[in-house]
Amino acid sequence: MTRIKIDRVWRIIFLFPLFFSVTTFAGNKTTVTIAGGIVHMRGRVMAGACAVSPESEDKNVVMGQVRSNQFHGEIGTWADPVSFSLQLIDCNTAASKQVAMIFNGVADGKDPQVFSAGEGAGAAKGVGIGLFDGQGDLIAPNTRARHSTSLTDGLVTVPFMAKYRSTSRQVTPGDASARVTFSLYYP
Repeated sequence: MTRIKIDRVWRIIFLFPLFFSVTTFAGNKTTVTIAGGIVHMRGRVMAGACAVSPESEDKNVVMGQVRSNQFHGEIGTWADPVSFSLQLIDCNTAASKQVAMIFNGVADGKDPQVFSAGEGAGAAKGVGIGLFDGQGDLIAPNTRARHSTSLTDGLVTVPFMAKYRSTSRQVTPGDASARVTFSLYYP
């Protein structure tokens, strides 16, 4: 009898580690991590009276095509205006009654009152882009607009105009695009 008990004890001692290791390996899973990409979260916490609408955050203003001879070989000649607007949302007049904007970008090297137009080998030469507020006043690059816009609660549409301006007697055809950013301020 003792021999049977000893055999059982040895079997338990021998089989227990085997049983334990089989169950351990059966539950062991290998995790493989593969890079899948990046998610960019864009947003901003604002202290101002309004937020910029998503449609106005990355605004494209189509300036169209303008003939180089339209400037008549004179410096300071303006092309026809192109109207556009920027929309502000969730405006709260308890925070502010007025809003104004600053437009930042590269000023033209010959005429600091307008933004530089065109970049690279295929760029137009002798032309810049002027921005105007809703009253028709020129907004010089990197300076505060002279006029502010009255706010109402909710949606506010702020009108602007853009025009090409000759900055040299000879305007050479080419790409005449400009990248301009804007910021809101509350006077």
